[in-house]
Amino acid sequence: MKDPIFRGRSGAAGMLPLLVSIVAIGISGCALFESSGSVSDSSGSISDSAGSSSDSSTSSSGGGDQAYRQDVHDFTVAVVESGGRPESLRRGLAEIALERGISDWESIDATFAAVGGGLAEAGVTISGLTAYRAALAEPGSVGFEKIGRAYHAALH
Repeated sequence: MKDPIFRGRSGAAGMLPLLVSIVAIGISGCALFESSGSVSDSSGSISDSAGSSSDSSTSSSGGGDQAYRQDVHDFTVAVVESGGRPESLRRGLAEIALERGISDWESIDATFAAVGGGLAEAGVTISGLTAYRAALAEPGSVGFEKIGRAYHAALH
């Protein structure tokens, strides 16, 4: 049975409140574990929660690619706005991709373009952009360049 909060919503629109909640819980969990010296234990909670709470209708024919890009974009914005770290974004991207049947998100150019746009929308500074790019792709790689291009395009 679906949670009443999500009744009537589908795809990215239905996932956004869930993703924001997961990020917020994960970030607050990081702070708790950080004080006890166990940051690594909490960092997986974002992706674990995202995977177990997903709706099975996330990949649909025709709109699947656009829905994936929108989910990546929205998750990127949510992570940044909640104070998440680049590593949290990386883990969440892997989970979103797996939910859509994508085993290697790093080989999908649309992932990097959606991240770049999300970083711009969330107001990430150039130094923040550098940190996210370095965490998600090798400097000089196609993905690294796509994040930068999409970020700058979204600002203009």
